[in-house]
Order: sequence, then C-alpha cells, then structure tokens
Amino acid sequence: MEIDACFRYYFQHPWSRLIVAYLVTFFNFLIFAEDPISHSQTEAHIIVVGNCFSFLFNKYPGLGWNILKVICWILAIITGLLAGKFIFHRQLFGKSCAR
Repeated sequence: MEIDACFRYYFQHPWSRLIVAYLVTFFNFLIFAEDPISHSQTEAHIIVVGNCFSFLFNKYPGLGWNILKVICWILAIITGLLAGKFIFHRQLFGKSCAR
C-alpha cells in the first residue's frame, strides 16, 4: 500500500499536527461541558497511598506472598517493556511500516 506523497506531506506537517491537538482539546472541553455527570455533586474520597498499602500488605497473608507479588509486578513491567521494544516496535511495526 503506497501513500500518496502529497497526502503524507500534509498529514505529517507540523500545522496539521497542531490543529489535531487543538481540536482534541476543544472537543474534550466540549464533552466535559455537555456531560451531565460532570456537574453531579457526588463526593469521592480516593486515598491512593492507603489503597496501595492495603493492596500490598493486607490482601495476602505473610511477608513471603507480598515479596512474591512485588517480584511478579517488577517482572511483568520489565517483560512488557522488552516485548514492546523488541517484538512490537522492531519486528512487527519496523517491518510492516517501513518505507
């Protein structure tokens, strides 16, 4: 599939990128202003540090399970970063989206 050079030039031009960014911002404000849920008076108390502490230390019995949980989180993050860089970006998108 070959993209027309003129279309690609205008598609990648900085002005078109700025216009798209401004339009997205404008439409986000428009949706927020017209959304009835955004005007509701419901209060929410979300304490992030307390939820993280509770999820990490109170949900599993014993210190060994907590350490295992943290090790699994770290391994999942590292695996996701490596898979994203080497498998998706280099292999899949690098070969299929190359010029």
